[in-house]
Amino acid sequence: MSADVPWRPQFRPLPAGPNSREERIEPQPDDSPPGSAAAGRLRAWVFARAGQARFALRAALSVGIALAIAEALHLAQPTWALISAIVVSRASSGDAAKAGRDRILGTLLGAAAGVLIALGRPLGAPEAALIVAGVALLSFLAALDRRFLAGPIALVIVLAGDASGQSSFDTALHRLTEVGLGAVVAIGVALIPLRRLGKPR
Repeated sequence: MSADVPWRPQFRPLPAGPNSREERIEPQPDDSPPGSAAAGRLRAWVFARAGQARFALRAALSVGIALAIAEALHLAQPTWALISAIVVSRASSGDAAKAGRDRILGTLLGAAAGVLIALGRPLGAPEAALIVAGVALLSFLAALDRRFLAGPIALVIVLAGDASGQSSFDTALHRLTEVGLGAVVAIGVALIPLRRLGKPR
């Protein structure tokens, strides 16, 4: 044996004794009903996206409830209640109240600006210049404070209603009612605990 190659012990497997036995694992038949595997995968997919599912459920509930109430109250344009409900529903459960308050505050500011511009028409002030100035001012305030993001939109809505023959005050009152309804409904839905949606049984 060469001195350069170290010696290693050799091991040989022992022959199987008379008492040794080999265990064979037979495949078990699948007794689950057809479609259960697909249903399980679908449920796992939903549970893995529990946050998105809760948002979709909150938005759907908010829109459905707001639409039912708006139709029961015969509001002029229920669409604004639905839009407000969706916007507020985008916030998390803890921030829904703040989002609803901010949307109502911005709408109130924009509606007030729209009424002031409409009242300035009889004074001979150029309406186009007033609208541009109002949008610029409200957009500047919204850039400073996100609570006023709905202000420029509310301003244009009020002036559009005034141009269609409806008084600016009535238009502002209707938009405030519709936006407030959607925001309040979305806040109420956000208080419903939906955390169990992400906990599979």
